[in-house]
Amino acid sequence: MHIIAKKDLLFEVFSVVQRALPVRTPMPILKGFLLEAKKDEFLVIANNLELGIRAKLDDLKIIKTGHVLIQEKFVDILRQLPDQYVEIEMDPESLRIEISSGKSNFSLYGIDPDEYPAFTDEKKWSSWTCLHFTSKEFLNILKKVTFAVSQDESKPAFKGILLELLADEKILYALATDTYRLALYEKEYIIESGVKPFRLLVPGKVLIEIAKVIEDSGDEIKCYFEENELIICYKNFIFSSRLLSDRYPDLKNVFPASQSTTIWVNTEMMIKMVQRATLLSSGPSQMITLRIDDEFIKISAASELGIMNEELLLENKKGENLDEIFLNAKYFLDFLRNFDDDVAHIEFNGSVGPCIFLQDKRKGDNPFLYRYLVLPIKTEKNVL
Repeated sequence: MHIIAKKDLLFEVFSVVQRALPVRTPMPILKGFLLEAKKDEFLVIANNLELGIRAKLDDLKIIKTGHVLIQEKFVDILRQLPDQYVEIEMDPESLRIEISSGKSNFSLYGIDPDEYPAFTDEKKWSSWTCLHFTSKEFLNILKKVTFAVSQDESKPAFKGILLELLADEKILYALATDTYRLALYEKEYIIESGVKPFRLLVPGKVLIEIAKVIEDSGDEIKCYFEENELIICYKNFIFSSRLLSDRYPDLKNVFPASQSTTIWVNTEMMIKMVQRATLLSSGPSQMITLRIDDEFIKISAASELGIMNEELLLENKKGENLDEIFLNAKYFLDFLRNFDDDVAHIEFNGSVGPCIFLQDKRKGDNPFLYRYLVLPIKTEKNVL
């Protein structure tokens, strides 16, 4: 194998593919990148057996074909190389890899890639069921649900994000929960030929990594799936993920049909107020107290360090006043930071009922309905 490529182009690709390298693994072969120089394309692959990423480059000079597994340290070397071009040449006998840029030269010991796990062949997955999105649309879905995924190893099903399409409703659902809060995004999806109703449970950390790569643009994203695998195609990258066993309960109907208190509040000012409250909030849950009267939402926090109190004028209010409700400040902020309206719509159901954040865009240019449910923190005061 022998190639010459632009340093910036290589670094951009390796920085993305690196996201599929395992942090810890009993299989040392997974700790490196698979490089494949073919006649008219160069492939860079990483795979941790849960997420695989393959990148294709054709804007480079391929002098000799071949393949080799290169160590992860190559990314650090690439970052420091002095010239705008990089030359990579492998000795097929010793697997020694020579890296040259300007007057800088490195030698790395390559690894025989014969035992490296195979990436699902495109001839196979290109015939699977396919969903189409713009990158802007797909990123919006991911940003609105991924933060609610459970990190609890004892709840494996809730470590996934449920994607579901109901044919009778023509609605695509994306749902995530850690059992203390739940994010549900739904939008109309025009069912294309060959697309049937489905339920896919995708590992949350896989979609979190993919969301870090996707740009907020009009680029096309294709999602292929069948049996236990999902393939996502974006620009010159292909992401492969295994699917989790579908043991996800039907949670789409957990939202209350009515509410006792509804408020509209300035989003940016609410974020800043809650952030200030976290400075003195107590416990791992960062508990804060909210109170609502005719004109204001009032927030307070207390810990061994001291007490904080602040109020914010409401934009609007319907229903009853709320004496107090105890909430996790982080859960509150997670929604607001992924909210793109100037005014937030929040519903309450008393001191022990769920708090609901609502974004209803079903009459907009890109129609969708987004709801986020947070359970209040139980204390002796609100349980009795």
